[in-house]
Amino acid sequence: MKETVSINILGQTIQLRSDTSTAETLQVAEFVKKTIDDLGRDRTVDTINLAIMALMNVSGAYLRLQNEVAEEGRQVEEGLQRCLDRIDAA
Repeated sequence: MKETVSINILGQTIQLRSDTSTAETLQVAEFVKKTIDDLGRDRTVDTINLAIMALMNVSGAYLRLQNEVAEEGRQVEEGLQRCLDRIDAA
């Protein structure tokens, strides 16, 4: 069931409808706010540039994690294949 949650980021109040829980949506909103605050702390940047910088940072972190998970998956597959090869050889 979709829940509506009101969040405020960069002075903008947004009504979000999501299948995720209210708690998860608020957790994501807090993460976004913290990311933006960290970026804007020592800079004078307009809000759109600040939002783009935050999105770039979060996207970069996401892609790095995605690549790490894919690499770990390949390593697990290779390890399993080595085990299967040993079993076949025995």
